[in-house]
Amino acid sequence: MNALTKLCLLAAASMTIWSCGKEGDDEGGKTGPQEKVEEVMLQKRSAKRGVCFNLGAYASDDIPLLAAGCCWSYNWGSGTTEQAMSLFSKYEMDYCPMAWNSAWDEEAVRKFKAAHPECRYILAYNEPNLTDQANMTPAAAAKDWPRLVAMAKELGMKIIAPAMNYGTLSDYSDPWKWLDEFFRQPGVSIDDVDGIAVHCYMSHPSALEWFIGEFKKYGKPIWLTEFCSWEGNISEKDQTRYLIEALHILESDENVFRYAWFIPRTNEESPCHNNLLEAPGKGLKPLGKIYVNMSTLDKTLWYKPGDVIPAEHYSSCSGTIGLAPASDQGGMLQIYGLGPDNRTEYQIELPEAGDYTLEIRYNAEADNTLKFRLDGKDLGTSILPNTYISWRNHKVTLSLPQGRHTLEMSCKEDSQSKINWLRIHNI
Repeated sequence: MNALTKLCLLAAASMTIWSCGKEGDDEGGKTGPQEKVEEVMLQKRSAKRGVCFNLGAYASDDIPLLAAGCCWSYNWGSGTTEQAMSLFSKYEMDYCPMAWNSAWDEEAVRKFKAAHPECRYILAYNEPNLTDQANMTPAAAAKDWPRLVAMAKELGMKIIAPAMNYGTLSDYSDPWKWLDEFFRQPGVSIDDVDGIAVHCYMSHPSALEWFIGEFKKYGKPIWLTEFCSWEGNISEKDQTRYLIEALHILESDENVFRYAWFIPRTNEESPCHNNLLEAPGKGLKPLGKIYVNMSTLDKTLWYKPGDVIPAEHYSSCSGTIGLAPASDQGGMLQIYGLGPDNRTEYQIELPEAGDYTLEIRYNAEADNTLKFRLDGKDLGTSILPNTYISWRNHKVTLSLPQGRHTLEMSCKEDSQSKINWLRIHNI
């Protein structure tokens, strides 16, 4: 059993879920004996999700926490600590060195690559059109470029293009102008790079989606190597909503190869509430729990009767779905905000046609009506009673055909009902 498998099993164990006797059956509201619910099924870890941060500083505290949901990291430098690399290897995370500007240390990169031949990518210049970052005109960057290309070819590494954002360098505030001119320089070719790096701090997910889309003209995979909501006065609620909607966009976009959140931790509490980690040794912040554990929109996982389906592990969603650390006695996250336009989908596989019980672990402050669709067709509705803030199990009988299907769940009216998990039973 490899370390990542162990990590997933530990995550499943930490998601111990409880069934509360008949309280959850909507049959009287009394709390019965606690019964563990097993067979928690987890989606695959995202092949895109990562962080930009010096994880070498508190490697033993931070890497195991982030590795449950993140597959890669970089720190704007030419290498990291051996402790960090050992943990990256243990948890199957990738580390990418960077040639930050024209003064990048070639010898350090060579030494790092020799010690870690599994290293596949090197990131090129960091925000060259910003005067307080790499601060390079396209012509200046082109002078150093052959050195980077030659080393990468020799060492078998793939180069990711200079990371672009709106800039402060005179005449190059436009990131596309800088990049277009760079690729036209003598000795530079777009064929030199394996991906286009982008930084985005716009506060609306739709703006992020547009910004990324404008870089698709280069015909290369997109690496979003820094992003969060940074513009204006960002509340914790706003940042959380942004993260959720942004990750839905990034996981869904086949042109996005990787993305990295800025930033896991700062020395002081960030005014835009973008930190993922508490102080060293204190665990994940609520935002970090969402980033690590939310859906990867995994289309390879099919839930069978008896499997517990974490509500946050939907295979698809539409509208605005809320996520928060679970307030139930078990589980990692809970979803909320289902409505007519806010829907989640789950992939199920049934051995035979017949009547099945769908069990839903939920918390509601008012009655609402759940609506179900199977493979895009109306399946039925069920009243979800007010639980008066307690957690209960609601059971619905559904007539379902054999085979693999997509089960969609929504509410008739906008709802703040919280859902922890679902499970299908044979009757």
